[in-house]
This record gives sequence, C-alpha cells and structure tokens, in this order.
Amino acid sequence: MPIRVAHVGTGNVGRLALAGLIDSPPYELTGVCVSSPGKVGKDAGELAGLDISTSITAVGDLDDLLATEPEVVVYCAMGDTRLRDALEDCRRILAAGVDIVGTAPGLLQYPWQTLPDKYIAPIEEAARRGGSSIFITGIDPGFANDLLPFTLAGTCQIVERIRCTEIADYATYDGATVMFDVMGFGKPLDEVPMLLQPGVLSLAWGPAIRQLAAGLDVEIEKITEDYERIPAPEAFEIAAGHIPAGGLAALRFEIRGIVDGHPAIVAAAGRIVNAIPAVVAALPGIRTTLDLPLVTAPGRFLAAAPL
Repeated sequence: MPIRVAHVGTGNVGRLALAGLIDSPPYELTGVCVSSPGKVGKDAGELAGLDISTSITAVGDLDDLLATEPEVVVYCAMGDTRLRDALEDCRRILAAGVDIVGTAPGLLQYPWQTLPDKYIAPIEEAARRGGSSIFITGIDPGFANDLLPFTLAGTCQIVERIRCTEIADYATYDGATVMFDVMGFGKPLDEVPMLLQPGVLSLAWGPAIRQLAAGLDVEIEKITEDYERIPAPEAFEIAAGHIPAGGLAALRFEIRGIVDGHPAIVAAAGRIVNAIPAVVAALPGIRTTLDLPLVTAPGRFLAAAPL
C-alpha cells in the first residue's frame, strides 16, 4: 500500500518536494497546505509546476490538511522568519499521530545544546503522545553538512578538521524574503540584517556543527562566527528584485566549532522525500541523521592546530 502523505509549503524547495511526491508511486498525496491566499484552491500539480491535474486542491488551514488523514507530512513552510509558528505547526502535526519529514524549522536538525529545552520539550512530548517522528534535513540544514561529512570521514583513520563550504550564485534565487529580509542583499552595509545579528549564524548552523561533533564523539567548547560583505559597484537586477549601487552584493560568513582551542568543524555558507520510509519506521521523537540509515563516523578524531 502507498504511504499516505500530505504536503505543507510550495515555495522554492516545497514545490520540488511536492513534484517528487506526485511522481513517486510509493506515495499517495492526500492534501496540500499553503500560506498564500492566492494559492488556496489551486491544484497540487499546478503548484508543483507539473502539467498534470491531481484533483487535489490546496487548503490554507493545517486542520483541514490533517483531516485528509495522512501518515506523514512533508513540511517545507518558511521557518527562518517564523520559528515559533513552525515549531507549533510541527507540534500539532506530531500530536495528531502524523510523522514529519521536512526542511524547517532548521534548528530541529539537531536542536540539543542550541535550542532551549522549553522549545524542544513540547515537540518531544507531542511525538511521544502521538507515537510519531520528525526528521528535518535538506541541503540547508542537512545532507551536505551532515551526511556527506560523516560518509567521507568514515574513510579516514584520523580526522583533523571538517570543513563544509557552500558557494552559491543567488542571482537566480527568487525568494525575496530570504534574500532581502534575512540575508540583507541590496541593503546598505551599515544596516545589519537578521542573519548577521550577533548569535544568529551560530543559532542557524550550530545544530549542524553539534551533530557532527556528536557523531565524531568530540565536545564543542564554543562556536564562533564572522562575516564579510561587499557592496555592489553598480545597480543590477536579480530574480528576487533590485540591487542598488552600494547595496550588499556579496556575503561570506563562517561558523566554527572549537575543540581543544582550535577550529575543528567549520560550516561555511543543505533529501526529504526519500527519507519518508525511514522516518515512518523510526521510533517516536526528534530524529536526526545519526538515527537514520547510511550514517558512518570515524573511530578517532584529532584536533589540529590552525593552518
């Protein structure tokens, strides 16, 4: 029997995941939930960018989605700017006895030592009460920052440092909220955007660093962060909108996990549909890359001095 799956969020990532659900015989799509009133009532095929009709139309209320009786919800709603709302969505879904795989909220990739217990406890309690599981991954926060480093480290006798680097051309990324409000592109350099406020980088990528540390059996002493920004020499257009001359045009940031006084795990600034069967089979609670199949870790870690 196909696994009954409902879907939340049809933005840049969500519509790709939705298309994967529609095209995958192992899954039966039961419903789609959206946040934009303009998308309510539209066919799931259209929202996924597919030239097909599924006869499943989008709803704007989570209760209506859960009424379709899914076994799993793929959660791809915005989490960066609505962390508490996203956590509450997940709590409600888990309490209803429905498993979750998704890309948000990213802190649930590995929340311990990063997210206060007052936010973790309701998620765990809902999962216990509902007999349900949640697994958050993706390119950002997971996969490139956890699964691949573990897999590659599994080929090593000694690991001195793990460095994960993302190099991206955001000119084609049409998510205005993330581009302008979160990352600050196009903004004056004397204006500090949400992402670069003190502690936010460590909050966003701390779970990835701490999960790598847990898999390597090392203790992170502290997490440090820094960044640099470059202004646009002239005005130009990108998919998300306008970048004025002098506005932020390039951003580099680095988050370091310190072990024995030296940077040991460095995240320099991302698999959900395929994880559904493993999450359905998992024990109730917050599940991470450390709980699911195909995870490897080396038997020894040796912190190296700075290069």
